[in-house]
Amino acid sequence: MKSFSQYPRSSQAGFIVGIAFVIFGLFRLATMGHGPEWWVTLVAFVGRAMDFLWPIALMVVGGVILWAGLTGRLEGALAGKFNGPLQRSTVDRRLLGVCGGLAHFLGVNSVIVRVVAVLLLFVSPWFCLVVYLAMGLLMARA
Repeated sequence: MKSFSQYPRSSQAGFIVGIAFVIFGLFRLATMGHGPEWWVTLVAFVGRAMDFLWPIALMVVGGVILWAGLTGRLEGALAGKFNGPLQRSTVDRRLLGVCGGLAHFLGVNSVIVRVVAVLLLFVSPWFCLVVYLAMGLLMARA
């Protein structure tokens, strides 16, 4: 049997992400509807806040995309002209270079990708963080 370090990096990342999802799912199942009173109150409050954040975030994302389309910043993506393979950016990066690489691949301004990513982070933080980290692990460097 191979040790963990002998598997390819993509398999290691898939294993880690899969385990994280399983643990998070088990945690959510174990604490649904019961547990300490502060936890139930917190989950109810966050759920209520998300009821309002989803439509607001969708409207803002739609507005950003509308603005970008009207100002010509989506020309590359709308024309279907993709720039080479999808890779993390080494030049236009803030954390791992995922947004910069995705923006370069789509042929759009990286600010647009970052604004959409941050807005989606507020809507679904755990999902966005896991997707961002998985893309950071799986995408090759430029």
